[in-house]
Amino acid sequence: MSRECLNILRQENRALIAQLREMLQSVTATEYQSVREPFERGGVGKHVRHILDHYHAFLEPSGGVVDYESRERDTQLETDPSAASNACLSVLSRLADSEDVPTVSGVRQVLESESCVIGSSAVRELHFLSSHTMHHMALISFILRSLGASVPDNFGVAFSTLRYEARTGS
Repeated sequence: MSRECLNILRQENRALIAQLREMLQSVTATEYQSVREPFERGGVGKHVRHILDHYHAFLEPSGGVVDYESRERDTQLETDPSAASNACLSVLSRLADSEDVPTVSGVRQVLESESCVIGSSAVRELHFLSSHTMHHMALISFILRSLGASVPDNFGVAFSTLRYEARTGS
């Protein structure tokens, strides 16, 4: 595992979680808990909980195997933006030091009733988490805008897109 890649991905994930936490501090409880069409399966709170559940699964692998399927699904994180903000702080703290990043040897994949373990690494899972988090932050941004909430222009926009726009003036 490349220490340089690990550090880049730790910082990228920390930047995303910091953005998520900043959003949590500005959203109202009503906006956070709102579940309405066309988002009845996942309002802001459900997306935030989903993101944080994935980080917790990564940070606490069993025997080096990350199991996103059996994640905790802490429902308090869906309804309480303060609890979600505190969970973000915990993730930020754990990702602050490369020594706190767990050793990962695989990720459990489930298909119906069967499962297998696919070889992986902390670097690969941090790459997945950054992409996964950005995807859900884009959905959160869309949901908040549909509720009439104010959302920073760069929230939910991929870092590669922001770099491209800065480079091209787009």
